[in-house]
Amino acid sequence: MAITNGTLIKQGRYWHWKYQLDGETRWESLKVESKREALLLRQKRIAEYHENADRFFKTNLNPRLDDFEQTYFRWAEDHKRPKTLEIERNFWQQLRDFTGARRLKDIKRQHVERFKQRLKRKGMRGRPLKDESINDALRHLQAIFNHAIKLKLFDGENPFIGVERYKIPKTQPTFLKVEEIERLLTVANDYSQALYWLLMLGIYAGMRKNEMVNARWEWFDFEKKLIRIQRHEGFELKDNEERTVPLSTRLHTTLYLHRKKQGFLFTSNRPSTGRALYRYEPKKALKTVAEKAEVEGVNFQILRHTFGSQHAISGTSLYKISKWMGHSSVNVTAKHYAGLQDYDADIDRF
Repeated sequence: MAITNGTLIKQGRYWHWKYQLDGETRWESLKVESKREALLLRQKRIAEYHENADRFFKTNLNPRLDDFEQTYFRWAEDHKRPKTLEIERNFWQQLRDFTGARRLKDIKRQHVERFKQRLKRKGMRGRPLKDESINDALRHLQAIFNHAIKLKLFDGENPFIGVERYKIPKTQPTFLKVEEIERLLTVANDYSQALYWLLMLGIYAGMRKNEMVNARWEWFDFEKKLIRIQRHEGFELKDNEERTVPLSTRLHTTLYLHRKKQGFLFTSNRPSTGRALYRYEPKKALKTVAEKAEVEGVNFQILRHTFGSQHAISGTSLYKISKWMGHSSVNVTAKHYAGLQDYDADIDRF
C-alpha cells in the first residue's frame, strides 16, 4: 500500500492533509489548529496505513472485521453525519453478531439474505422493521463493502449486490386540506402562541420538526421576505444543507410584530442535560389541538407534507418545491408530489 507524505494545508481553523494512496488523491481533516500537531498526526497516520497494509495484504485482501471496522469508521467520522454514522454502526454490529464472521470474505450473499429475513421478523431490539427501513439497512451495509473495495482493502464480491430490495408502493403523501388547515390554526391560536407559530412554520415554510423547534429569529429577513434555514451551535440540518424559503405573507404577518434581532423563537421547557431528542417538545399539545379541531392523524411530518402538497396542487414547479423543502434532488420531490401538480403558482397560493 503506497502512500505519500502529501501536503499540509490550513483551511479555516484546522489543518488538512492532502496525499496520494495507491495513486488516488485523498483529503483528510486532521482537526488540529497547530502545525506541529498536524505534522505529528500525519506521521502517525502514515504509520497506521503501513500497519494496515501488512494486515490486509498478508490475508489476500480479506481483512479481519476488527481491523476493517476500525479503518472504516475512523474514515466515516470525518465524512458522514453523526446520525448516519450511528445508523451504520448499529446495522454493522447487528450484521457481525448475526453472521459471527471474523473476516470480510466470511460474509456471503446467503448470509445477507437470511439477515434480511431476520430484520423482517425481529428487526432491531426485537421490533420488526418496516420494509423501507430494511432497504435502508441493506443500502448502508452495501456502501460499507463498496468502500472497502474502493480502498483496495477487499477484493471479494460485495455480498449485498443482487439481494432483492422490498418493493415500496408509491403513495401520495398525507396532507391537510385547506379547510382542515383553517380549523387547526383557529384552535391552535386559542390554545397557545407557541403551537400556533409551530404549525405555521410547518404549513407555510415546509420546515422539519427539528428545524421548527430550533428556529431562530436570525433566520427571518422580514424586509426581503425570506427565511434562511441555517445550522447553529448545537443544531445540524439534515444532510448539512442550508436553504432559503420565501417568507409567505401569512407567516410574515404572524411573526412581524413579535420579531427580535436574535434568539430562539421557542423557549425550551426541557432540561439542559439528558438525551432529549428535541429542545422543545410540542407533541402532546399538537394532539390536543388536533382532537379539538376534529382533524385526524396530524403530526409534524404531515404539516411539512401539507406545504409540499398544497404547492404542488396549486401548480408551483417541482424545482421550487424541491429547493424550498431541502430535498436532495428534484426526483425525490417528483416521487411524492408530481401527481398533484396542476399549474404554476407562488408562495402565497394557499
